[in-house]
Amino acid sequence: MDARTTSFPVTVVLVAAGAAATAIGAQITVPLPGTPVPMTMQTLAVLLAGAFLGPTTGALSQTLYVALGALGLPVFAMSSGASVGYLLAFPGAAAIVGLGVRRWRRLPEIALLLTTATLAILAAGSVWLALGTGWPLAKAIERGFTPFLSGGAVKVLLATLILRARRR
Repeated sequence: MDARTTSFPVTVVLVAAGAAATAIGAQITVPLPGTPVPMTMQTLAVLLAGAFLGPTTGALSQTLYVALGALGLPVFAMSSGASVGYLLAFPGAAAIVGLGVRRWRRLPEIALLLTTATLAILAAGSVWLALGTGWPLAKAIERGFTPFLSGGAVKVLLATLILRARRR
């Protein structure tokens, strides 16, 4: 599904639903020691928005989510600037997933696609963390990338299983 194949009112509802799902995911947090950024379920929502809504609508839903938070609505997991890099990567990650699920059908390909999008989010977040804190990139990776790998793997697995069930 994508903006090209649905009516404008339906697209607006889908964009809002994707943003709402990510906002709900932001409220499910797990503080991690040694990092200023909590683990959340936002990235699962981002992956699924791209997969279910397509590249354009999925990316628009994540752009709306980021815009709502930037305007001050309480949709983010935290209010500090440490998570901005992750958030800015959400629209691109949703678009990558949306494009990929159109092309690839086999589960290993989908899992690789979801992993790539997750790693892109973590990489963007780590770079922003380095810039925002003045930490060397290696320290930002240690605190903003590595601690999230196991949770990211679980979310990739969940998204893969959801997509597999959808295709049956």
